[in-house]
Amino acid sequence: MVRLNFVLTHFSDLSIITAMLFFTYLFFTYLFFHFFPKTYPIWNVSLKQSPFFSIIIPSYNRAAFLNRSIHSITQQHFPNIEIIVVDDNSQDNSVFQLKSLKEKLALPYLRIIQNKENKGTLITRIIGINSCTGEFMLNLDPDDQFSKNLFQTLFIHIQKKKSDIIHFRFYLSRNGIISEKNYIHYRYPTYSQMNHSVLLQEIMGRRIGWSLCFQCLRKSIVMMALNFIFPSIRNKSLCNGEDMVICFSCYIFCKKYSFLDFFGYIYYFDTPCVRKKCKNDFNPRAFINDLYHNVFHLKKSYLII
Repeated sequence: MVRLNFVLTHFSDLSIITAMLFFTYLFFTYLFFHFFPKTYPIWNVSLKQSPFFSIIIPSYNRAAFLNRSIHSITQQHFPNIEIIVVDDNSQDNSVFQLKSLKEKLALPYLRIIQNKENKGTLITRIIGINSCTGEFMLNLDPDDQFSKNLFQTLFIHIQKKKSDIIHFRFYLSRNGIISEKNYIHYRYPTYSQMNHSVLLQEIMGRRIGWSLCFQCLRKSIVMMALNFIFPSIRNKSLCNGEDMVICFSCYIFCKKYSFLDFFGYIYYFDTPCVRKKCKNDFNPRAFINDLYHNVFHLKKSYLII
């Protein structure tokens, strides 16, 4: 009887200790996720949420390359994305190729938009931007591809830096060789992080490249920029230099800009151009110079030559 009471007493003590440990675990777990909500693992991002990344692909007669570019997105293994391809009235089988990829790869998050007439790269890209719902936006040319782990690397960087625009490096593919060498002399930022005023000075001094494809942009910033410039570019065609116009407009509203030292993009330099012949309705460099001068009233010596 004494032994039984001893066992019951110790069993009771053990139950109390176990319960205390369990509630202690729950308490500290609550504190951890309450004070560090941004530390959830990436793979816990739910598809039921709005997309974190929207990938915009303006395309014209690029059927031969779409398989490569789309696969570079699906192989990121990042769950919370959407892909928006805007076909600018292609004359090849681009749309058929896209629909086949959507069905074959089971991509419910791939949306295909078709222009009824050729509108040029600027308006085509803006159509994609207006259609996306992600918190951040990436641009991909249909004949290029993303590097592995770009989305995951960007996600971690954004959680840490809280940046509006993130600039990253790119590989250059030339004559079938993919290299880190910057043969086209693209200007990377010299600072890891910049505020608004320094950023604008660097841009107008031509010390930073402004390809949209090598940057990740917060959508709210992009929408403010487009609303700002749209009255000036409404119904105007721009086939070359649209990166310049959109990027600079975004930089005006950017509060925090950072550079990510990661090769996140593969740029195929020697892919033949198939853009339909069209003329620019305005000069993108002159547009930016005027915009900069009118908004900030800075000296002409700071303007692009």
